[in-house]
Amino acid sequence: MGAGAVKAALALAAGLVLLVVVFANLDHLGEWADRYGTIWVYLGYFLVLSIAGRLFWSGADTLVAAIIPARNHPDAPGNTARDRSGQDSGDGPVPARVVVPAGPGDRR
Repeated sequence: MGAGAVKAALALAAGLVLLVVVFANLDHLGEWADRYGTIWVYLGYFLVLSIAGRLFWSGADTLVAAIIPARNHPDAPGNTARDRSGQDSGDGPVPARVVVPAGPGDRR
């Protein structure tokens, strides 16, 4: 397991812990809003919830990408050009498509 996978697992775990803490304290929001002010409590709640979601999804995406290789991704190693039938043409990587806009005298 590489350093990136360890960081991703820690981010996933931290995000899960924060999400559990946030949702466990959901019933205290009204009390905190009365004590500290509605705007500050809900802004803080949204901030913590956003950070928790970001940590969770970044960790989950990284771990899923490490576990499941992107075989059909055009930039994947060993992926070569394919013709319309899906068979390998052996021409190498698929080149980028260049679109040239039509000029004023071009009749297509």
